[in-house]
Amino acid sequence: MIILALDTSTHGCSVAVLEFNPAGIISNREVFEITPRKHTERIFPMLDQILNDCRLQRESIDIIAFANGPGAFTGIRIAAGIAKAMAFALDKPLISISTLATLGQGYVHEGNAPATVIVANDARMNEIYAAAYHFEENGVMTTIFSDCLCSAQELVDKVISERLASWYGMGSAWEEFKHPLQDLIADKACRGINAETLPHARDVAILAYHKYKNGQLETAVSALPAYLRNKVTG
Repeated sequence: MIILALDTSTHGCSVAVLEFNPAGIISNREVFEITPRKHTERIFPMLDQILNDCRLQRESIDIIAFANGPGAFTGIRIAAGIAKAMAFALDKPLISISTLATLGQGYVHEGNAPATVIVANDARMNEIYAAAYHFEENGVMTTIFSDCLCSAQELVDKVISERLASWYGMGSAWEEFKHPLQDLIADKACRGINAETLPHARDVAILAYHKYKNGQLETAVSALPAYLRNKVTG
């Protein structure tokens, strides 16, 4: 099972190819760059590079996956457009993955133990894209509360209402909204904050594989971006 994954939903830009068997990941390769507002310029050379590095023909790809947001409006459309076009041209199934879930999965990918992760990204306009998940070592994800657009105070209320014994924070909003979120950060249930890590296509592929195993396949028509607001920026 070979999955090609794309992410352009933040100022990071990445393409990954992961091969799986029933025991897990056989091989993985990723190209990642920080390319603010240059995703269109860089994504196609990155795609060609990784296919050449893997000596992989497009026809050999089994599934195409992409991070569908929430995030930068233009960035989301770039990955969605490329993934949908490839899926249509190659007649391959497509899987869309939340950018927030991708960022949370990155915590486990870095070798950390299973954990509850609260993802909070700056959505601009004084709002936050937020979600909470519990991740196991094998990548299986349980949603605690799903992707939403909220104020800092609404995020505080959501986290308090869940009465979580311990959790880690991931995403840029933990820094951008540090003052209104400071009571959460200082709480003993908070075991750490990482406001700098960006989502990676490798984690899109890992989550896509688990969706595939659960029969959650999409098509070039049904897979859509998730903006979470009508008025968008970026």
